[in-house]
Order: sequence, then C-alpha cells, then structure tokens
Amino acid sequence: MEKDLYSNRSVSACIKAAYSLFVLNARTILRKTWLPVLAYALILTGVVIINIPDKSIHDWGMRYPWVTTTAMTVVHVLSFVCSSWLVAKIVSLLNGLSVRRLFLRSVVLNVFVYLYTLLTTSLVSGYLQTLVMKLLALLKVSPESTAVAFVLTVAIILLLITICMVPIDYASTKYVIDPKTQLLQVVGQDYAVGMRHWGFWFLVRLIAIIIMLLIAMLVMIPFFVLLFAQVFNQLGMLGGDPDGTPSYFFSLFLAVSVLTFFVMGYELVWNLLVGYFAYGSVYTQEEEKKKHLKALKDNETTENTVY
Repeated sequence: MEKDLYSNRSVSACIKAAYSLFVLNARTILRKTWLPVLAYALILTGVVIINIPDKSIHDWGMRYPWVTTTAMTVVHVLSFVCSSWLVAKIVSLLNGLSVRRLFLRSVVLNVFVYLYTLLTTSLVSGYLQTLVMKLLALLKVSPESTAVAFVLTVAIILLLITICMVPIDYASTKYVIDPKTQLLQVVGQDYAVGMRHWGFWFLVRLIAIIIMLLIAMLVMIPFFVLLFAQVFNQLGMLGGDPDGTPSYFFSLFLAVSVLTFFVMGYELVWNLLVGYFAYGSVYTQEEEKKKHLKALKDNETTENTVY
C-alpha cells in the first residue's frame, strides 16, 4: 500500500491520512485480511454466546463444568490469537515484513502489555484504595463523605491508569511497526517518548475512539436488538417460561453477530492505521528536535571556537 509515514502531521491530519489510505486500498485490505477478520468475528460471537444467558448451554455446563471452563478458556485464547494475526496482516501490508515474524512480535507484545496493564491497574487501584480507606478511617468521616470519596477515588484511579497507558500504547505501536525495536524499549526509551508526546497521542486515540463509537452505534443496532431479545427470552426460559422465539431465531442471531463483528473488525484496521500515522508524526517530531538541538550545539561550538 502506498503511504507517506514520516511526516509531521496534526491530529486531524493523522485521522484523515488513515481514512484516505483505508479507502484507496480497500480492495487490497479486504483481500488480504478477510480471513483473520472473519476468524475474529467468529471468536467474538463465541465469546458473546458463552457470556449471555442460555438455557441449553447452562444445562450442558452444569453437567460438564470442566469442559465448559476449558471451552471458555480456549475461546478467549483464540480471540487473543486472532487479534494478533489481524495486526500482523495489516502491519505486513505497511512495512513489507513477513506475517509470521510480525505475528510472533504481536503475540509477545500483547502478553507483555497485558501483564503491564494488570500490574499497573493492581498497583494503582490497590495502593490508592488502601490509602483512601486508611485516611477515611483516621478522619472518621460520615457515610455521605465516604461515598463521595469513593467516587473521587475511582475517578483518580482511572485518570492515573490512562496516564500510564497512553505512553505504552505509543511504544507498543512502534514495537509492532519498527522491527528494530526491542521489547524492553516498550517500558524504557519509547515509553519516555510516548510520555513527552502524551497530549498528542491521547487526542489522536480519543478522536479515533469517538468516531469508532459513533459508527458502532449505527452498525450494531440490529445486533443489540437481537441480543436483547435472546437474553430476555433465555432468562424467561431459565425461569420456566416456554421458548418465545421462532426456530430460526438463534441462527439469525449468530449470522447477524458474525456479520456485525466482521464489519467492526475493519474499524480496528482503521484504528491501527491511525496509530501508524500518529507514530510517524511523533518519530518525525523527535528527529526534527534532534536536528535542531544538534544545530544549536554546532553553533555554540563554532562561536566558542571563534571566541
């Protein structure tokens, strides 16, 4: 795919560049990625099925609890694998590297980021909640003040986690795109770069997420209608009511679910392209900064020599 990565773009320019690249290469993207996107859609449909009320699945799960647990674990692992496969396919189109190599990097990165997220969330929420609880107990505040303090604590926890995750998102994007990047740079040098460009990266991701949510609200209307009908019908059946849906309803629900997640998969593709151009912009800014500092240093050296 034709692209101009290393350019100092604004937030809106990154969004526009990702859209243009996606539209101009839509056929190529669809031809190269339909299989991992379809696999991803099937797996997500499986995740939905095992997490909503269903009398037949409930009865079967009660008879075979270990099989059910194993099946749920396998489905979640497969969703992880499919997302890594999709990322590898897209990045392969962008930088020309083999899908296998990029898939392995993506899997390693996803495990690394998952552990980082788990550790960060646990530390931030654990320490902050403990500190607030001890402080409230020491001050002997009223129940109303305790409720307000709890809400503020949750807000602060979410803010701190966001602050920690934005740089890791930049560093992760660079790790997948640039094959020369080492894994430890994700929490080292590249993390520091992501922190310096925190505002830019946050705005890019925030606007992209808002756009994706607006599109999802329209695309997922049929899915949610059928989902609510399925859930309420199954809850009634679990309570002893007869099945109130036609015989083809569950098949229709599965088909709509797969189709919906297939379309949503290409939102993820577009979001990856947004991150691609945002990374190129940050990289260009860093290189321009280095050149500027070098020029200043050379001028100072020249002036000192003349003096």
